[in-house]
Amino acid sequence: MGIGMVGSQALVAFKDKGFVVAKTYNISSYSSIVEGKLSFEIWDLEARVANDGKMVIYCSLKIPAGAKKLNQVWQVGAAVSNGQLMKHELGKANLGSMGELNLVETRAKGVHGSIAF
Repeated sequence: MGIGMVGSQALVAFKDKGFVVAKTYNISSYSSIVEGKLSFEIWDLEARVANDGKMVIYCSLKIPAGAKKLNQVWQVGAAVSNGQLMKHELGKANLGSMGELNLVETRAKGVHGSIAF
């Protein structure tokens, strides 16, 4: 898998017929957005609208043993048509919306923190 959108396995939330839904997608190209099962275990997938109006995805996932990092991408899509995601713009902001989520945390003595995703 790559570090950008193509090759990613996505958790996506959107409104379909007035209801917020969460689905999983395999992104094999910029022109193909295919709903499908992910290569890692996931359960309790749901989406809700937060008080600020933003959609939030909740789920549990099984991270492979020994994994130290996950690549992440985030996007704001253009629209949904008949329950299908439509392609978003390929501008600099969307193409650059990626990062690395470190799963191994090192803390300095006396410093407290948490990781949420």
